[in-house]
Amino acid sequence: MRDAKKMRMLVTLALLMLVATSLGCFKVDMDVTLKPDLGMEMAMQMAIPLELAEQMDDDDTDDMSWADDVTVEDKDGMRVIRATSSVGGDEEVGGDEAELAAMRQKITHRLSTHYVLAMDLASAGEKAADDEGEKGEDDTQGDDDVDTAALEAMFSGMMSSFKFTMTAHMPGKIISTNGTQIDDNTVLFEVSMEDIMADEPMRLTAVSKLPSYSRIGRLSDQMIVAGADAEIAGRVVEYVNSGLLPDPPLQIDAKYKLGAEDYLALTQFIGRLDEQLSPDMTEAIVLTLGLNRDKVSLARIHKAQKAAAKADLRELAIARILNTLK
Repeated sequence: MRDAKKMRMLVTLALLMLVATSLGCFKVDMDVTLKPDLGMEMAMQMAIPLELAEQMDDDDTDDMSWADDVTVEDKDGMRVIRATSSVGGDEEVGGDEAELAAMRQKITHRLSTHYVLAMDLASAGEKAADDEGEKGEDDTQGDDDVDTAALEAMFSGMMSSFKFTMTAHMPGKIISTNGTQIDDNTVLFEVSMEDIMADEPMRLTAVSKLPSYSRIGRLSDQMIVAGADAEIAGRVVEYVNSGLLPDPPLQIDAKYKLGAEDYLALTQFIGRLDEQLSPDMTEAIVLTLGLNRDKVSLARIHKAQKAAAKADLRELAIARILNTLK
């Protein structure tokens, strides 16, 4: 697929011309939606000062065959280019030669599926090294010496004008990212000129978790058979979403695989805490005791469950609660 590469090529070209002509603001916004089948919906909006746009070759702004839909509008001294594209779950985004490559992956866990989105944004330093490696001995084009210090000085004056953002919408709840989390499902990445000019490529990452309702339903049925009441069994989805229950990958070592009785003990334990403590305290206790870890021991689960059943936690400070339950 040429979509991500073409988009990045436009960004790079416009940045170089922006520095060369000292024109005003240049802005690129991307919006990416990752679907549960690993398909992607992508949209780009690029705003270029009209004076700059008119100096660019037609191919730089018109050859957008990678996109499903393209519109160009001149408004308020800016040329605004909008493009959208859809990528199927089994289609490649970018490729080995792309300057903006995306890795999409899903990992099946016991009670959910984890989705990983990682986009590598090629740096100017990396691009320069690649270009130098591609030049042959007979290639005389662009052999003029480049004053890197002067270029850096020119770029420093443009830092505040350049804006590149990417918004990623993930399936399920975000559990980790190096961007800024906007809500449960959305992450914002803001790329600065320093990032573009760095020697190393920048990786934008987001990981989310989508509960598997069919597997949770089967577990809840098994918990009821093991003695759970419907209310306790019905809390499994809530506790999975909150990260309070172990949710190991399916390929975890057999000694760490929990049965319905173990999940029943855990949900009863968490329910007991919820009855007496605030949600923040419940979360702090579960995380401190490590009861939500993929490799939690069965002995630790049942010891905490028995201790909570006997203790009155309302009047205890959190340190004493932890001592009681350990």
